[in-house]
Amino acid sequence: MDNQTKSQRFRKYHQQNPRVYRELRSMAFDLLRVGRTHYGMKGLFEVLRYEHARLTRGEDDFKINNIFTPYYARLLMANSKELDGFFEVRSMDDEFQPFHVCDKCHVPIGVQPSGEPTLCWDCDPPWGGEI
Repeated sequence: MDNQTKSQRFRKYHQQNPRVYRELRSMAFDLLRVGRTHYGMKGLFEVLRYEHARLTRGEDDFKINNIFTPYYARLLMANSKELDGFFEVRSMDDEFQPFHVCDKCHVPIGVQPSGEPTLCWDCDPPWGGEI
């Protein structure tokens, strides 16, 4: 077993699986559109698992650990003002600082000294286009 904290394991998982964030965000916004003001992240995890199984043929190695539910809830609320307060969160046993994610591809990005997110070089390269 490695010595990574849950927060570190989550960040690594998110970097390797940005589509999970995209799907959870999409489902949360679907619920907002139909008038829901709050919902449980564990419920969204189960729907995500079901939809993946339903749309995938044969065996697949898609896995999402339940220990990541509080991290995704905090990350979604931190990056989408419309979702602020949408998920109930409790105290956690390790420090987690939600990070900014790119609006297009949802990979983690940094923050400028002003507090504004930095550009995602994959989606908006500073040199102005493809190489």
